Amino acid sequence: YRCDEAIKGTSDILCTCTGSGAPPPTPPAPSGSTLVTTPCVSLMLVGDYGSRTSTQERVAAGMAKVAQQRSPAVIAGVGDNIYGKGAEGQPEVIVRWWKDIYLRHKSLRRPWHIVTGNHDWYTDARVERDFTTHPANVGGHWRMPGFWYKHTFRSSTSGLTVDTFWIDTQVWKGSSVVSRYIGSQAAREQKLWLEEALGNSTADWKILFGHHPVYSRGSHGVTQELFQELDPMMRRHGVQAMVCGHDHSKHLIQFEGLSYVVNGAGGKSPRAPSNEYPSGRLIADHQNPGFATLRLCKGTPGQLEFFDKDGGNQSSSPIPAEAPTAGLLGSVRLANGRTLQLVGGAAGLSVPGPEQRCGDRVMREVDKFCPSADGSGCRVIADESATLTCEHYCREVNGLACRGGWEQEDEDCQPAAELGCHEARGSIDALICECGPDE
Repeated sequence: YRCDEAIKGTSDILCTCTGSGAPPPTPPAPSGSTLVTTPCVSLMLVGDYGSRTSTQERVAAGMAKVAQQRSPAVIAGVGDNIYGKGAEGQPEVIVRWWKDIYLRHKSLRRPWHIVTGNHDWYTDARVERDFTTHPANVGGHWRMPGFWYKHTFRSSTSGLTVDTFWIDTQVWKGSSVVSRYIGSQAAREQKLWLEEALGNSTADWKILFGHHPVYSRGSHGVTQELFQELDPMMRRHGVQAMVCGHDHSKHLIQFEGLSYVVNGAGGKSPRAPSNEYPSGRLIADHQNPGFATLRLCKGTPGQLEFFDKDGGNQSSSPIPAEAPTAGLLGSVRLANGRTLQLVGGAAGLSVPGPEQRCGDRVMREVDKFCPSADGSGCRVIADESATLTCEHYCREVNGLACRGGWEQEDEDCQPAAELGCHEARGSIDALICECGPDE
């Protein structure tokens, strides 16, 4: 095929590019800094919190109770800030489901550093980013200066430095939902930026925040793109911990020196576990709504604490301050019996099995594979825009025929209402699509 010739009938193409000269410079990203007068830096962590339910309000009250005691320098919101379709193009939605719920508590009126989750992208997530400078963001507490950015905390008393890196994992995954709004180049730009920003950091602590997990006990399990690319990058540059959400529980996984904090319990209840974490490496596990705090000091381990929805302490675990092991080799066996390969410091997954395929197609834009009678991957929770249908998802995204579509309300693969192939979802959560080969 010629370079300007369309290739039909396939979802994947191989391109050979040529060029000369130096690569383009890494695109800039926002950065900022905060000077604290305490010897340590305390953070409060919450994810998957914008559920529009009484659980969200109860967790908010629990957070306020602990924030009054701990006075965190920042509250980290790790995505799915507003269910089930983000801000829906209206800053007023952020006011109603974030500001009016959290900032009614005086102790929560402090900087909130925020990243998006997949649900935030089901409508245009630029509305959430731009709320940072919107007049309705009274006090400037909502802070998302870009979809990826860096913020440094420095202690004037101990000399401690903490570099925090905030990334958009939906961008990282190369989601077509994201591409519709900010272009397909965003994934590459974010990766180039993060590699350079991590490499330039000399901070005592390097902590990364994003929505999707590398490993997880929760229902979604391993995120392939992060396991393959992000995990080796974090290890190369000495990141001590990653904080994420996506799965609606609270747990700590520690493997080869890197701590994975899964904390997506701010407004939803957990679902059936996948147990896709390195066997024997689950340090803390709480299957109920709540939040966490992280305290970082100079020269000593950090301290992670999980809390229930009322602010009751559930566990406390040390976070090693040393850099994690880089260049992992061999394989890692997961608690569910699955094995992932680690080759030359770059992670790799085996060829997708039948549970990830529909006919001869590897399914794309999948939030979660749902059980099917034939063991195939044809029935999925689609990682798709709220305005699109299962017909679009099956045909345009995966090159398959649509067999059916359903609303569902808790990302648990249980249909709530039948939509068929041509109706977009109207629930506050997600869309189940069943695809199949053309007959």
